[in-house]
Amino acid sequence: MRNKKRKNKSLTAEIILLAGTLVVLLLATTACKDDTVSTPVQPAAKTPEKQISEKQDADKTNSAAVQKSEYSYNPNGKVDPFTPLITSSPSSEQVSSEPSKKKEIPLSPLQKLAIEDFKLAAIISTDKKLTALLEDPAVNGFIVTEGMLIGRDGGVIKKILTNSIIIEEESKDDQGNKEMKIKTITLKKK
Repeated sequence: MRNKKRKNKSLTAEIILLAGTLVVLLLATTACKDDTVSTPVQPAAKTPEKQISEKQDADKTNSAAVQKSEYSYNPNGKVDPFTPLITSSPSSEQVSSEPSKKKEIPLSPLQKLAIEDFKLAAIISTDKKLTALLEDPAVNGFIVTEGMLIGRDGGVIKKILTNSIIIEEESKDDQGNKEMKIKTITLKKK
């Protein structure tokens, strides 16, 4: 009895599977067949008034599409992505009550060291003028002429002599008054 029931169940399952497969194949073949031939429909003749109104409607939709495609950016209230997130705080020398009128000019290597750090290595004599060769503590050489800036305090090379250089430098006394000091770098013989 049990074997009969099992055979009936398996037979029923096979029939259902076969019927489902036939239905799928039938649907696939009918969907692929297209026996009907469609004839193109000729549009009705348009009157000039209809053509003008359709053209105006098309122009309106084109202008609306152009207006929608234009985009303008408003940066108000937004963070500038190109500004650095971390900024260095200004030093006490840079912060002052009166704005700086001078244009910031990068310092030359001669202006980054104190005058006392330089050694006079040589004096070079040409037909028209004298030039000098200075060395910094790292033994880098610099050829200097009269009028060049030197030192941290804005010193100017005033005169080059055969064995020394005369530099005029601005300094402040205890009360904050500015005074000009003259410093000399002499050629040391070896």
